[in-house]
Amino acid sequence: MQRFAKTMKRDVTTINPQNLIRVLNEGSTQLTDSGEKAAAFFFDQIVEWIRSGKPLSSEQKTVSKMLGL
Repeated sequence: MQRFAKTMKRDVTTINPQNLIRVLNEGSTQLTDSGEKAAAFFFDQIVEWIRSGKPLSSEQKTVSKMLGL
């Protein structure tokens, strides 16, 4: 009889900031290369927000500040 494997539940809300910054920078680069400089600007805004140490939030007011709106 085989025993059950030990599993750990992973918190889905935990995001590695370094990986997120890398993805956002790549997205910004690809958008810029395809002529979408306005959209790339918002990716860069999020990167600056994360690098400044401010927390990510899904609240409308915080997201507006994060995007510079």
